[in-house]
Amino acid sequence: MPMLEPHLKKPSNKGLPFAPEIMILVTLRYYANGSFQKLDGDVMNICQQSVSRIITTVSNSIALQMKMFVKFPSTVEDINQVKQKFFEVAQFPGVIRCIDCTHIKIRSPGGMSSEVYRNRKGFFSINVQAVTRPNLEFFDLVARWPGSTHDSFIYNSSSVKQSLNIGDLQGQGMLLGDSGYAVSSVCLTPFLSPNSIGQEMYNNYHIVTNLGFETIKTAD
Repeated sequence: MPMLEPHLKKPSNKGLPFAPEIMILVTLRYYANGSFQKLDGDVMNICQQSVSRIITTVSNSIALQMKMFVKFPSTVEDINQVKQKFFEVAQFPGVIRCIDCTHIKIRSPGGMSSEVYRNRKGFFSINVQAVTRPNLEFFDLVARWPGSTHDSFIYNSSSVKQSLNIGDLQGQGMLLGDSGYAVSSVCLTPFLSPNSIGQEMYNNYHIVTNLGFETIKTAD
């Protein structure tokens, strides 16, 4: 990743003596398997302390690139292309994004307020809201709410809902979410108890169209 190299190279000899390619591979391995840093380092004969510094450096460098890649379409033409790609998935018209939250496990932060990070499944986490496009790319990420925060609260507090409600360029279409969100004129959710063939078909098309985000969550 040439765009990361300026951030990964150190200005003095006190930095890490590893090529950017090695640093990226070590970090991606850690992201992928979530194992102990020592095990990741053993694969490339790198000590745990160096692995820790590598992961921190590369993660910060990737974060600096976020606004370049994680963003909404900027033109009407781009939005129409997104709608068309969503439509090609399951013929669901007018969809411009899918939304859901996923829990990223963390250690207990300690202190009096630590329990707000414990989610309904019993572990400590950050509840991360992600808005995606049909080819498994991200439009938007919100990663600041503790694990006990409900998905709908995060959505209601986000700029995503605001843009849909005011109908600006980014609000020219529908949002698909699961039953954790309230159905509205701009956010469509599945029927909890479908009682007709039409409602069952709607649910099926909704699930298939929204499947991309579920694929991302499964890979977490």
